[in-house]
Amino acid sequence: MKLAIAVIVIALAIPATAQERKSDWTDVIAIAIQQSAMALPGSKPFHLKAEIIESTNPDSEYKGKFEEYWVSPEK
Repeated sequence: MKLAIAVIVIALAIPATAQERKSDWTDVIAIAIQQSAMALPGSKPFHLKAEIIESTNPDSEYKGKFEEYWVSPEK
């Protein structure tokens, strides 16, 4: 009888713990996204300039240049 009660208590505790962990991970992921996003409201303006080349064959004609200015979500 005691074993059955212990099993029931453990079975009821597992979903509560899993839900708490899911909430913790959801919060961590949301914070990480906010901290790593460059174009959120309130972020500092930036100028990005990139040159894309094929690293295994730098003389390849498949190349590109990319340039972006960001001031705010409205501009």
